[in-house]
Amino acid sequence: MIIQRRLDGSVNFLRPWNDYKAGFGSSDSEFWIGNANIHALTSDGYTFLRIELMDHNGNWKYAEYGSFYIEDQNNNYKMHVSSYSGNAGDSFSYHDNMNFSTYDRDNDNSTGYNCASLRKGGWWYNECHKSNLNGQYANNRWSDGINWFAWMGFEYSLPEVRMMLRKP
Repeated sequence: MIIQRRLDGSVNFLRPWNDYKAGFGSSDSEFWIGNANIHALTSDGYTFLRIELMDHNGNWKYAEYGSFYIEDQNNNYKMHVSSYSGNAGDSFSYHDNMNFSTYDRDNDNSTGYNCASLRKGGWWYNECHKSNLNGQYANNRWSDGINWFAWMGFEYSLPEVRMMLRKP
């Protein structure tokens, strides 16, 4: 089950809390399935996460997590992830136990600024990120784009990514 996809910049991912809660975009192009839906899926046993990442040369890498789930809205969709494997490097575990943040609901660990607003998307920001798959499409400025630090660093915005869930 695909829960997130970026591929052409056609959808703006700098959105408010309620958009990330309900979901947005189109399954035909770019979308976020919605935090309420991700919570429901992970509560129903869809706890194996696979993230696929493509660079500008068409090379694909992946990161898999044997355990992934998010809590409900009352707990700010706090994310839990563990058991990494893959060839992209682990840039997601840094966000383990983080609440979801958007520009209008700052739940990150940074003091003095809102990572979602600063880094141009909603995510489980810590201080701020090692992965930013909902960042601004094609933005190669430091940490603002679609970043996966372990593979391409903070100044490389990946052109295509997707997040998928399945039952173990």
